[in-house]
Amino acid sequence: MLKPRRIPAFLHDVFGEQQTLLEVLLVLFAGLGVTALLILGEQEAFSALPLWRSVLTVLLMVDIVAGCVANFTRSTSDYYAHRPMHRRIFIAIHVHLPVLAWLMGTGLLESVLIWAYTMIAVLFVNALHGHPLQLFTAACLLVVGISGILILAGLPVPLLVMGVLFLMKVVFSFGVDHYRAAGETAQS
Repeated sequence: MLKPRRIPAFLHDVFGEQQTLLEVLLVLFAGLGVTALLILGEQEAFSALPLWRSVLTVLLMVDIVAGCVANFTRSTSDYYAHRPMHRRIFIAIHVHLPVLAWLMGTGLLESVLIWAYTMIAVLFVNALHGHPLQLFTAACLLVVGISGILILAGLPVPLLVMGVLFLMKVVFSFGVDHYRAAGETAQS
């Protein structure tokens, strides 16, 4: 369970090139578990949605939560640290939050604002790749962003939770090279 295993090539963008079975299971546990808790705790938000919207909503939620955790693993962090173009593509395709708000039929403006802040913050953090202040800067932008999200009035709980996790996923867990940059700083 703790021995690294090779990940199939089509999953490299999610898990990197190798992961332990424990890491994969924890990523799945987080993604499925948090999504299930939101669905159970906020049934009203999901009950009025057509089936196709419900399915897409659940898939996006699982992706946000699982990605938030997976991006903290050494393998995923290293995978993107060595592939700047993949990193830029990853950032560009992350429109999950506004799509989620549209699917749920609520909080679209707030979600677009959270998404815009997230994109500006991650571009700034990404520009600091390899710099000793990258981690600190990302943490600062995360704290300011979470505070802003919590202050936004009227967001339903599922979008509130997803907004915070989306920000954390993109700016802090993905945006920061947690392992290599820390090692390079220690060697400097």
